[in-house]
Amino acid sequence: MGRLNDLLTRLAKIKDDPNVWAQAVHFLIGYSVVLTAQYHWYGGLVASVIWAAIATVIEAWYDPRYEGDPFFNGGLIDLTSYIAGILGALGSIYL
Repeated sequence: MGRLNDLLTRLAKIKDDPNVWAQAVHFLIGYSVVLTAQYHWYGGLVASVIWAAIATVIEAWYDPRYEGDPFFNGGLIDLTSYIAGILGALGSIYL
């Protein structure tokens, strides 16, 4: 019973962590853009390449310049979440 309480306590703390929410949102953006754009850009592969390029520009150039967030501090984690969302969408489309 003690382990269950520990697990529930950890899960309750996760919902209050803004980093967890930020990564979830980056994942969902990557997922939804590719899943939606597949109907307009000849399938998910073209949409995923275009969105991966856009996400890289956002995280490597825009965020450090205009938000003051260094790329290797938070941008790489955000980009990884975008890529995970893209891969999730491709898995949904082609598997």
